[in-house]
Amino acid sequence: MPNFELYSAAGLNCVEAAIWIAIGFFLYWGSRKTAVRYPRTDIVALGILFVAFGVSDVFEIYSGAWWRPWWLLLWKTLNAIGLLYLVGKLYLTEKAHKRRK
Repeated sequence: MPNFELYSAAGLNCVEAAIWIAIGFFLYWGSRKTAVRYPRTDIVALGILFVAFGVSDVFEIYSGAWWRPWWLLLWKTLNAIGLLYLVGKLYLTEKAHKRRK
């Protein structure tokens, strides 16, 4: 069992995981009750990816490294690719919206 002192690597990973998961839930619930100019499916997918990234940080606490085991590295890589794709897509949507004004 890892050492959970706040300033240890495991403690900081717990804080990081909580932040990612909170961002994910905020995006998910925020997309459900507000009218946004972005596709809701993209916002919901972004929220799910943030939660998945936070959960992968919890697994990282117990494995001791983000690259071990191999499936954790794959999980984090696919999450990062998905996050970059969706953030880029939302950026281009915003840019196109500003151009129309």
